[in-house]
This record gives sequence, C-alpha cells and structure tokens, in this order.
Amino acid sequence: MIESNLDARIIKICCMGLKPQMLGKSIAQLQSVFMKLEQSFGFNVCGEGGEYESAVFDCPLFKHKLELVESEVVDLGNDYNP
Repeated sequence: MIESNLDARIIKICCMGLKPQMLGKSIAQLQSVFMKLEQSFGFNVCGEGGEYESAVFDCPLFKHKLELVESEVVDLGNDYNP
C-alpha cells in the first residue's frame, strides 16, 4: 500500500502497542512502529487479525482526494488497548 502511494490512515486500533495518538496517521508514517511491533508481539503489519482498521483517503485511482473535516476518538475501554 505504501509503495502504491495510497494514503491509508489508521481509523481503529485494537492491539497492545497501538496508541490513540496513532489514529489518523498514515500507514507510511507508522511503518517503522509496525515493524517493531511485529518483532516484539507477532503483530501483523497489514492489520490482518484485527490489530487495526484503515481507510484510504487518496490513491492513484481516485479523481479527488478525500479530506477529513472532523473526527472524534471513541474509547471502548477494551483489554487489548487499555
């Protein structure tokens, strides 16, 4: 996704090691963090298994870039991301 110039951003986290400050950041910005988590916890850098969810805001196929106008962080208080 990074090599294909997708602006994919984290919109949901559910894994130890991921923090609320990471929400809204691109996968490219977090690549080095993801690689460290993979080595430490077996984290799947692609998010498979529910570690995170992403949304694509721009890519070469889009005619127009999506702009995030407003956002809200909702903390569900689960055991995977205290």
